[in-house]
Order: sequence, then C-alpha cells, then structure tokens
Amino acid sequence: MNITLPDALAIRLNQQAAEHGFDSIGPFIEALLDYDSVRIDHEHLEELLLDGIESGGAVEATPEFWQKQKREFVENHPDAAEYL
Repeated sequence: MNITLPDALAIRLNQQAAEHGFDSIGPFIEALLDYDSVRIDHEHLEELLLDGIESGGAVEATPEFWQKQKREFVENHPDAAEYL
C-alpha cells in the first residue's frame, strides 16, 4: 500500500526513523504498530491481573488444587486433554 504524506510529516518521519536506526519510514511505522500492539496487550493483561486480584481471597495452589484445575479443564475442553 502506498500512502502519500505531507512533506513536513514525511521529513519528520524520516528523521525519527533514522534516529531509531531505521533505513526508511516503512519499517519504522511497522515497529511503531508492533509496539502499540504490545502496549495494548500489556494493558489488557494488567486489567486481567487486577481483576484476578480483586476477585476474592487467595487460594493455596497445592498439588490437589492443580489436579482439580486440570480435571475441570479437561471436562470443559476434552480435545485439549492430549496436550496436558
């Protein structure tokens, strides 16, 4: 895909790309998009972790606890049992 940029923006992007070690704008834009995707994933993970923390009291993760988790997982996802 080709995108025409205003000259001032193209100059600014070329400068920033060079400052970050990129030879051209394309790979620089791709890296920015990848970075943003990772940032969004981290924000989502943080939300999930906070939800977990706020969901109730702590549970001791004993071997019995993990056996129960595995058993319930296999019951709900029988096709995945072979991977456990």
